[in-house]
Amino acid sequence: MTVRPALARDAADAYARLPRPLFSRLPFDYRRVPERVRAGLLRLAATRPAPGFPTWPIETAIDERPSGIDYAGKSFALLLTHDVDSRAELDLIEPIRRFERELGVVSSWGFVPDVSWPSDRVPAALEEEGCQVYWHDLAHDAQLPWTTPEEVRLRIATIDATSTWARRITTFRSGQLLMSPSLLSVLSERFAIDLSIPDSERGGPYGTVAGCGSVVPFRIGPLLELPMTMPQDYYLARVFGLKPRAIYDVWSAKLDHIARMGGVAVLNSHPVWINPVAGEAARMWAMYQRFVDVAVARDDVLVSTPDAVNRAIGTPLEAAV
Repeated sequence: MTVRPALARDAADAYARLPRPLFSRLPFDYRRVPERVRAGLLRLAATRPAPGFPTWPIETAIDERPSGIDYAGKSFALLLTHDVDSRAELDLIEPIRRFERELGVVSSWGFVPDVSWPSDRVPAALEEEGCQVYWHDLAHDAQLPWTTPEEVRLRIATIDATSTWARRITTFRSGQLLMSPSLLSVLSERFAIDLSIPDSERGGPYGTVAGCGSVVPFRIGPLLELPMTMPQDYYLARVFGLKPRAIYDVWSAKLDHIARMGGVAVLNSHPVWINPVAGEAARMWAMYQRFVDVAVARDDVLVSTPDAVNRAIGTPLEAAV
């Protein structure tokens, strides 16, 4: 069947064409606005009536039956991804990896070239453990989707030429999951995988609910889209004020749905909001540990990386679904 991925592509195209958010038009960097104010504004925007599609947190109109994709002998996959949005978060990589290492699982780490690009040692150590490094935006300033394609190409090429490891990166995720048709086109020229489009995100940068409606991978031309299928920590905790136990319940229900549909559970935990150091982040860390512990113990899940999922699916993705 090819109906489902065609519908997912149409919905992804609609997502990429959503009106540009107001905060991306500010005459100054949106990060100068205090975080609590930003969260409050997102909370206010999310009170607007939700569209008919997609439903949050689970949309069923596109994924009506199991995909039939074989994830290396498992029925669904789980990707543990971490967006490292600031240099301070580089120090939190090892404490998080220590926990994952004890479970025997790999993870993927996204770095922002203009903000949190690490030394060669960091990606080398992660890759040696079987983890993956991905490219997370350019400056994380909400400008990239509306930058000219020529400028995006030039900036990517400059980083490729000056970094000893950037060229190895196959996977991209935009800041705030913002997207535009022109950015998708440029990404398909340089990357094999995109992690930028959610299946159903509530309270994100576009306000209300938005996404492609599918938890199953699909291709946009040569680009494999792995939708952000697990509600993000920031919006659940900081925008909607859910306690760790409630977040655990939301994640568990969504994981079960993804398993039934034969999709990919893409979980993004930001080290700044989930870490073992102190305060609310440490309380979130305890919940995160419990969730991951239970999830990876399932006998039907492949805990993997974007590259490995791409290899497991293979080229004839449409034929599988």
